Amino acid sequence: MTHPLIIAFFRFVWIRHSLFWAVSVYTLGHLFAASAETAFLDYLYSAMVHVALVPLVYTNLRLLIPFLFSREKYALYLFSCLGSLVFAFGIHSISFQYLVPQLANWSYYMVDFIPQISLLFLFAIYLGISTLLSLSKSWWIKQQLEKENLQLSLKALQAQVNPHFLFNSLHSLYALSLKKSPQTPDLLLNLSEMLRYMLYRTTAAKVPLKEEIDYLSHYIAFQRLRTEANVEIQWEVNGEVIGMVAPLLLVPLVENAFKHGIGPGDSFVRLVIEIQEKQLKFISQNSRWPELTTSVPSETGGIGMENVGQRLQLLYPNQHTLEVNQSETEFHVSLHLILD
Repeated sequence: MTHPLIIAFFRFVWIRHSLFWAVSVYTLGHLFAASAETAFLDYLYSAMVHVALVPLVYTNLRLLIPFLFSREKYALYLFSCLGSLVFAFGIHSISFQYLVPQLANWSYYMVDFIPQISLLFLFAIYLGISTLLSLSKSWWIKQQLEKENLQLSLKALQAQVNPHFLFNSLHSLYALSLKKSPQTPDLLLNLSEMLRYMLYRTTAAKVPLKEEIDYLSHYIAFQRLRTEANVEIQWEVNGEVIGMVAPLLLVPLVENAFKHGIGPGDSFVRLVIEIQEKQLKFISQNSRWPELTTSVPSETGGIGMENVGQRLQLLYPNQHTLEVNQSETEFHVSLHLILD
């Protein structure tokens, strides 16, 4: 269980900032001490240096970065930073000239031993650190939001695949049951294997490639049982089946091959997967029936190639090549994928 102090540290900004400035005062007190042994006077003067440092840092965090840097006004931002440095150094000089003597009558100042150019450099370092911390925080928040949006997008796309498949499968079973086909029990068995995979494995980000291919084998066996004798179906898997892959990534490609490739006349569906050194190549060829191509999308809601393309862009950026070609009589899809 996380300690309450740790929770408070990350929840309340003022706690983190207070700790940062306390460490800063302590560090500068040691760094610029007048002698080898630090004294209360060193920490007092270190705190007085922060009279100029604190406004400089928060002016950068609250004004310059949000209103200039974040709006890509970089030249104006750099000019404003230079102005802020000059203004902060002016505050520093005035405070040590008029404010410190009112506090005590000590005879030395630690800053007397520090050249003014070094103080300006110190102020510039704090200005740079505050900018880097702010940009790092913004980058981290952006990454978290992109990650959340990615997960939401993937869940939405995967949710499209599952009902789409169930609708087609149940429709096929219903049609065969009306005919009292003897193939119905085998179809139900294949369907149960596929549903088991969909229910228990597709919630993972990646699954073993073997499980994905087993699912495709069950799906193709399902299609063999429900298609007519005039349909040529080829299914090959070549190479050592190793690696991980996003679940149901290839399913829409296979579904489309059967959906658009089976028509009233002689038809064919040829599917090949080749695996070599954690690289997968998927090739799909099927006959093309234009009259089916125009009617099917209304049933599926446009799910298929668009779904695969979106998931590939989200899951495998710069790690895939997807090519789609078609003629009057044939449809060809080639996917090259680098596996995890």
